Amino acid sequence: MIELPQVGGQNRQDAKSAIIRTLSEKWPLSAKQIHSAVSKDGGRLTYQAIHKSLGELLEAGTVSKANSGYSLSLDWIVELRKFSEKLEYEYSGKKKLSLNRSPGLLFVAARTFSLLTNLIFKNNLRLEHDAMYLFGNRVNMVPTHLLVSLTKDLNAAGKTSLLYRHARESGYEWSKAVISRGFVHSPEELTFHGADAFAVAGWPPYAIEEFDLPGKRLTLSVEHSSLALEYLKAFGKTSRPTCDILRGLLAGGFSPVFADDTFEGIETACIIKGDKKCVFVIRPRKFFDLHDPEIQRQLARNGEKLDLTFLKKADFSAATKETTLKLGEKQ
Repeated sequence: MIELPQVGGQNRQDAKSAIIRTLSEKWPLSAKQIHSAVSKDGGRLTYQAIHKSLGELLEAGTVSKANSGYSLSLDWIVELRKFSEKLEYEYSGKKKLSLNRSPGLLFVAARTFSLLTNLIFKNNLRLEHDAMYLFGNRVNMVPTHLLVSLTKDLNAAGKTSLLYRHARESGYEWSKAVISRGFVHSPEELTFHGADAFAVAGWPPYAIEEFDLPGKRLTLSVEHSSLALEYLKAFGKTSRPTCDILRGLLAGGFSPVFADDTFEGIETACIIKGDKKCVFVIRPRKFFDLHDPEIQRQLARNGEKLDLTFLKKADFSAATKETTLKLGEKQ
């Protein structure tokens, strides 16, 4: 249960709100310093009320204590953000999830630090003498230039589908590990907070332009793709969408969200060919017009189903609505 700042109520609850407000402006502080700050702000709370409420907030995980004094818990700050975003999502009618926000540098650093420490403490990120493991999968840090060079050469050889297919499988394995290890517990949570985990892993953060769980419709955009920018820097523009690795990772990674083993991804706009951002349309394969030449190129020789039997133990929903989407059609 998240301890939320309150307005009004009984004396002890007022003390909790006053403590949270005070520590949001200055930290770390001792109990006496917090009481003094609250009093200067017009609060009529006793030191005993402040001290008792600090103990309750500490036990609840809302605040943390070090030798230098009390501070708001970074984990609580992150959970509060998640709660508020989920509440906004629920009240908006579940029609659209938006991650189009521009947080400050300090907030981004705090969020990344919290995610990393959470991964380490839950043993989801392990650094061993021979390898690095993320959600039980061995991972490597490689230069972005290696990925874009592979993209360029495989596209030139007409092997776009090969690059995409293996990326799709890897994205699926990633989400399977995240879900199986209990890092997320619902389709909305995986979708809503996936951008954070995606960024921690070194991939560009995405924004959700469209999210329709029953209709199995998902559209994502990336404005500052490290892959696309590195490709432009090294090789220049292309005449068609080229982010095959990224669209594969997203298509496979989001297939468990919609409980559909035929999910595919099409890139409809691409920074590499001059667009302002990369846009990825992700749907079940049957929803696409497979007679469209560009869709044929991007999905050629694919169509493999993904094994989603592991979702039987998870709280994930299926979808039913069908539609057909042609490349370039307005969302």
